[in-house]
Amino acid sequence: MFTTRGDANPAPDPHPVTARDLLGRVWYHLPWVGGAAGFLRTGPGLVVGGGAVLLLLGLGLLVPRRRRPGDRAVRERG
Repeated sequence: MFTTRGDANPAPDPHPVTARDLLGRVWYHLPWVGGAAGFLRTGPGLVVGGGAVLLLLGLGLLVPRRRRPGDRAVRERG
């Protein structure tokens, strides 16, 4: 038996739902995502995740952007 409650309801629904009344199917599966998400919530996971974010941001700032044929050149005033 499952007790349900709507998002805007302060109290549970009056009639419990049985497992036989539920209908569902798996439409997509991402293995290991739950384990990775759980790891990122730990102390070492925060360090690893934060380090990865900082690394990616640093690489984005350090790698020069290539000009494409349609880009305009910016003149320096001085």
